[in-house]
Amino acid sequence: MIEVWRGDVTWSEALRVGAVKVEGPEPLRRAVPGWFALSVFAAVPRPSTVTPHS
Repeated sequence: MIEVWRGDVTWSEALRVGAVKVEGPEPLRRAVPGWFALSVFAAVPRPSTVTPHS
């Protein structure tokens, strides 16, 4: 959920790979993504993984 909130992974992607599983009545399952707003920092680019210098 943190990765979704940060905007690193979309809700659809999280469901597809099994990182998030929602159980319950269909209308509620479909409503869940609307319950969570993205972080205000989701649009801020983050540095790529940096390898340490030897």
